[in-house]
Parts: sequence; C-alpha cells; structure tokens
Amino acid sequence: MITLDAGTSAAQIASLVNNQAYKATDVAEYFFERARELNPVLNAFVYLDWSKVNEQAREIDLRVSRGECLPLDTLR
Repeated sequence: MITLDAGTSAAQIASLVNNQAYKATDVAEYFFERARELNPVLNAFVYLDWSKVNEQAREIDLRVSRGECLPLDTLR
C-alpha cells in the first residue's frame, strides 16, 4: 500500500511511477479507495468505473516497465 499526502502533485506521482517507486495500479487503487471513502460525504462522483481505471493502470505499468515515461498520451 502506498501513502500520499495532500501536497503530492500529479507531476510528483508521475515521477514516482516513471522511476518505478510506485506502480500505477497501486496509485489507482489508492485514489479509487479514497474516492469511495469520501464520496458519501462529498457526493462528487455519480459512477466510479474501477475496471477502466484498473485496465489503464495496468497498461501504464506495462509501458513504464518497457521504458516509456509518463505522460502516456495514447491511453484509451
């Protein structure tokens, strides 16, 4: 499990993933769980598509492991 504080920027997270300190799947799981935890209070999301999030995170991990770096502009 990863830990991120509120001051961690998207650029910092991308750097952590690029350097393989964190896996994109772990980052996705962290934020997905935070959204699920806070949404009953914030009511910010109508629908959370874990399967799509997980699919894209797995693709990022695969591409980073092959030497590509974020941002990956061709995610579907």
